[in-house]
Amino acid sequence: MMTIRTTVLLFVLSFLASPLLADDRPMTYRELLDLAEQQLKAQLWEDAIDTYQDAAKLDKPTFACFYGMAVAQNSLKRYEEGAETSRQAMAVAEEPFARAIAANQLGVGLYAEGKANIIQTEEAAQAFEQAIEESGDQLPIARFNLAFVLFKLKYVDRALENFQKYVDAVPEGPNADTARFYLNNPRRAAAGTMPNFEVTTLTGETLSPALLQGKVVLLDFWGTWCAPCIEAIPHLKRLSKKMKKDPFVVVSIANDRDVEVLKKFIEQKKMDWPQVWDEHREIGGQFGIRSYPTYVLFDHEGVATYQKSGWSSSVEIDVSREVAKAIRRAKKNGS
Repeated sequence: MMTIRTTVLLFVLSFLASPLLADDRPMTYRELLDLAEQQLKAQLWEDAIDTYQDAAKLDKPTFACFYGMAVAQNSLKRYEEGAETSRQAMAVAEEPFARAIAANQLGVGLYAEGKANIIQTEEAAQAFEQAIEESGDQLPIARFNLAFVLFKLKYVDRALENFQKYVDAVPEGPNADTARFYLNNPRRAAAGTMPNFEVTTLTGETLSPALLQGKVVLLDFWGTWCAPCIEAIPHLKRLSKKMKKDPFVVVSIANDRDVEVLKKFIEQKKMDWPQVWDEHREIGGQFGIRSYPTYVLFDHEGVATYQKSGWSSSVEIDVSREVAKAIRRAKKNGS
């Protein structure tokens, strides 16, 4: 499972500034842009939007303002706003490459907003195609995103062609691994099968799709810094304990930076199911994870049957229901 990826920011980030300088004078337009860009780097999405808006009050909004706000809005899942702001960025962009990265952001917003809407999905594909054209095919992530959307639209041959072009341009990294999975397993990928991966848990256990074969697997992408992730822990604990004798396993994959902090947290919360440290977010990248928590459920045949981001009482009910359904199917088929 995966979702489309946003392009990396192309701005040079300065050291974090404060709203007022040492001499108490207000920040200039350029200084506000520098601050907003650093806030983006720190994933302070709301702060970045506010700072870009403050900058826009001092001068006519520039490409940097619109593009930065679009990135933050998409990251906050405010996809309709992100798509509209991406269009504004494209309208004021003076250089083709700037229009290209804005078109890529537009595609991200369009696709994420209307996954079940065939028209919006096709519009997303058109946006990624424009990004490729405007960049002179120098924006590989647009190829990756286009390939993914084409796969969703069932244009398998075109999708595989674009995945191959992405791998040719960027042969290493989690995106390349995902693209190769699609290239090597087009039928399995079309069915949403678990990508090939092998991880070692914090207790030294090796996990892979082959070793998990026959089990229902709930992947929990989380972090100790994520309040909704922490809120979900008691439910995951109950789920893991209740289904202990069933062909079922929860695998929590944390993207924390400090492994010692992570280990201490897991010990304190008595999280006794498999725990994985995704130090460089390679696993999350392979599964296309863009927000936390995200839950991905695979049935006993390794086919994805459910994916949901965020945490609420309704998500709790959904996860429990889908896990129970998958376990019943597994038992019926002799797992």
